[in-house]
Amino acid sequence: MLDDTRYITNMVNGQLGFTLFHVVTVIVGSIILLSLQPLLGMIVLLIWAVQAVFMSRLGRQVKRKAAVSARHRSNVSENVRELVSGAAFIKAAGRESDALRDIRACLHEEWTHTRHGMMTDYRVHLLHAALNAVALVAMYAAGGAFVLNGSITIGSLVAFIAVYNWLRPFGASLIDKSIEALKLAPAVERLNGIAFPVPPVRKGIVPSGPLTLEANEVSFSHGQRNVLDQVSFRVDPGMLLSIVGHRGSGKSTLADLLLGLRSPASGSIRINGIPLSAIDYAWLRSSVLCVTQDIMLRSGTIMDNIAYGYEHATPDAILEAVEAADLADWIARLPDGLQTRVGEQALQISGGERQRISIARALLRKPKILILDEATSALDQGTERRILNHFARHPSGMSIIFITHRLSLARASDEIIVLDEGRLTDRGTHEELSERAGIYRTLREQSEPAANL
Repeated sequence: MLDDTRYITNMVNGQLGFTLFHVVTVIVGSIILLSLQPLLGMIVLLIWAVQAVFMSRLGRQVKRKAAVSARHRSNVSENVRELVSGAAFIKAAGRESDALRDIRACLHEEWTHTRHGMMTDYRVHLLHAALNAVALVAMYAAGGAFVLNGSITIGSLVAFIAVYNWLRPFGASLIDKSIEALKLAPAVERLNGIAFPVPPVRKGIVPSGPLTLEANEVSFSHGQRNVLDQVSFRVDPGMLLSIVGHRGSGKSTLADLLLGLRSPASGSIRINGIPLSAIDYAWLRSSVLCVTQDIMLRSGTIMDNIAYGYEHATPDAILEAVEAADLADWIARLPDGLQTRVGEQALQISGGERQRISIARALLRKPKILILDEATSALDQGTERRILNHFARHPSGMSIIFITHRLSLARASDEIIVLDEGRLTDRGTHEELSERAGIYRTLREQSEPAANL
């Protein structure tokens, strides 16, 4: 994105004035040619028109190649950023050779597409030079014929050629500027997609009353791999449901489906009997929220981050959300309280504090259904227990879905469903699942000391 911004800025600041000057010069020069020798001027302008047709066809290739090259440059920048920021993790995992191989492959692809784009540019310039040569030959041949038959004088022909030669550099410059403008178009489109995204226009049904969420034989695939296979469950109003399973069992994909961010390959997800695809988009975004372990915090104040997206919240509502997320004591110790700035990219905030701020942000909006996708992974058990106790002491009819590997959350749930390789293999309460052999009991034995079993 920064490369695109710099490219657009350089083009507009450094080239726009010159381009306008060249356009005006070519127009004025063409008028002079027509006034000097109308017939000869028409021949030259006809050749220029043919040249413009060929250039427009090649221009589409230039634009397409520029878009592909820009996409691969962006991939290179992203991969380099990830390589630098994750250097410690890559070394700890002993994956230096794999990371370097990925970077080399990415750079090779970027260079391949850049080379193809350069070849297209060369073809444009070669065609321009060839058509210029044709124009010169045609002009000299026609001019000589006109002189021989007495239609024009040698002096008129010399004046015409002088004006034409004066215009040629400006025409060549316009070709270069046109190529640059075509390369600019993909960058503008990419920035427009970020700065001016098309808002969802889906209007639909708004469910009323307490919400019941139902997943009925939901399946989802990535290519040939089944991520979820006929998963069914029900979340009643005010219910606490935990979804547990090994890494890669499809838990986070299921969260995306419940949020309407993806559509199931088969089966259905309904709220109060209404398919998600038929529900009003704005209502769904405000009533079904998800907090993940990847927390996005801004560089403003704690207040700004909690109220982000809900800026009209009252101070009392913000304090209530702060209490619910167990942030009150921590904020009270800060010199500026809620007005404390979190620092650039929230680097001054610990992982647990980030997660609690994100939970407070979600609770402030009072969703009907809240999905916590490993959203307490950085919290100690005491803090996690206090947040759970707040939910128990202040029933609001909000349903909560815990996607977690921490069985302390599952223990407090009304029901637990167990996923294994995309299939729902077991369900029940903590006590029921602990009594029978299965994945849940294995996870429990791995997470709890033997003395507590």
